[in-house]
Amino acid sequence: MTRTLYLHAGPMKTGSTSIQTFFHENETALLSQGLYRPETGREDRPLYHKGLINSFMGGHASAPLANRLAAELEARDRPGKVFVTAEMFASRLGNQAYFANLKTFCRQLGYRPHVIAFIRPQAPLLNSLYTENVKNWRPVATIEAFIAKETAASRHRYGGLFSAVMDDADCDFTLLPFNRQTLTAGLETAMCKVMGLDGAAPGLIRPEAANPSPGPRTVAAFQRLRRRAVNEFPDLDQERLVALVWPLLRSAGSLGWNDTKFGGLSDALQAMIIDLFSADNAALAKRVWSQSWTDVFTEPEERAPAFNTFDPALATPGDRREFRNFLEESMATIREFATCYHGQGRRM
Repeated sequence: MTRTLYLHAGPMKTGSTSIQTFFHENETALLSQGLYRPETGREDRPLYHKGLINSFMGGHASAPLANRLAAELEARDRPGKVFVTAEMFASRLGNQAYFANLKTFCRQLGYRPHVIAFIRPQAPLLNSLYTENVKNWRPVATIEAFIAKETAASRHRYGGLFSAVMDDADCDFTLLPFNRQTLTAGLETAMCKVMGLDGAAPGLIRPEAANPSPGPRTVAAFQRLRRRAVNEFPDLDQERLVALVWPLLRSAGSLGWNDTKFGGLSDALQAMIIDLFSADNAALAKRVWSQSWTDVFTEPEERAPAFNTFDPALATPGDRREFRNFLEESMATIREFATCYHGQGRRM
């Protein structure tokens, strides 16, 4: 019997939350189709295997989790199809020692690894990644500085990111395009097809859209809220503050602020990003899909939303007033939250 360990590797901003929500909510139904989703590594985050991300890195504190995973699979009589997911696996697979440890783990248990990843054009990816950092209260400079730093990172050159996996005869690799065609059919449908599952089986739950993108006013508000919160609470714990992301996002959404996606890239910046990665993308598309990059991703799919940043100083009086009210109401929520934890003797 051929056993397969399917490793969904992300990367970031390619619908991972929606995919993970689908497999979480349909865990029992998909188990009846033969897909086993290990519990090891999901202790803190039930949707994905956060604990396993570094478990194949020699000497890392989480390395013992690999042994726990092996014991769990042995206790389950080594299911034929095992599904592990975490979007940060993508950035680890280029490490030869890490990948070798993963393969050794699979071989010792009688599994063949099969890595599945989605990729999207870098301009919309980086625009989305910037908003992700802003809404999760991470310190970010101007978007121009953010783009300069990110474009210098090797993780956005997909050919290099997945070269070890693509070149290895002992590992299967499926690279899927994060494009309109795939999104229309459903990311989870594409994943199921790769794993030989019926993604359209009766009774499967189709989760609502997860991890929504903030609009231009929301991005501007979160940037200002972070500065004000840090000034007012110098010892602020970002991990605790993240608990307020969803309430504040919903509040902004109720004002219609998230109806339009944020676009922070000027035409010149978009053109620079597209040009920077064009040769690498063309080579990858030819190798993986035997198509040109532009056959896989249309011109609109290569671009982020049109530039639409929000500047309160240039807004109408009514919009400025609404923006100020949102900031004050949100700061009141942050103060209440901070006071609650300080009152319980917890360090913010």
